[in-house]
Amino acid sequence: MGELTLGSSHDLSAEKSRLRGILRRRRAEISAADRQSRERRILAFLSTWALYRSARHICYYASFGSEARSWPAILASHLAGKTTYLPRVEDTALVAVPIRWSGVTPVNLRTGYRYIREPMGRPVDIGTLDIIVVPGLAFDRRGYRIGYGGGFYDRFLSGAHTSTVSLALAFEFQLLDEIPRESHDIPVDYLVTEAGIRATGTRT
Repeated sequence: MGELTLGSSHDLSAEKSRLRGILRRRRAEISAADRQSRERRILAFLSTWALYRSARHICYYASFGSEARSWPAILASHLAGKTTYLPRVEDTALVAVPIRWSGVTPVNLRTGYRYIREPMGRPVDIGTLDIIVVPGLAFDRRGYRIGYGGGFYDRFLSGAHTSTVSLALAFEFQLLDEIPRESHDIPVDYLVTEAGIRATGTRT
């Protein structure tokens, strides 16, 4: 895990903001070649994982900025015959919408909330999903995350079926020993980085 530690502030919001700033800078500082190497290893671990290989319905995030890119994994899932989904912001909630494809190109995407690509079309029941892939700036060993401050994914995951698996794609330096969390925060089940796949212990 990373060497960052919690600050002395008891203000969770301020501490999360501090860590967001640090991790944003770290992500932005890695070179293009280093990023591509890390992302290839992330995809290799994901694509050979038995849990992933057996999944039929996977909801990804549409990566942007310096995030670990989700698009190679989305395309690989599509080519493997899986049904792929992306979230769309509706009011203050996320809904999962299938991606429609023309060959290897999605055809029903538009620029939506915060200029992130999101799909048009009819949402599906979240219980349909086998895996939900979650973005974030920082994660700890128990799967708790620091996102971008909107709370969208905590609300989204709270509505998932108990059989639905949640995982994060991240770079190894985004994993910290501990991050500040609140009662409504929902951890992910697995962390997938360029170093491998970790179970967080949240699934029994």
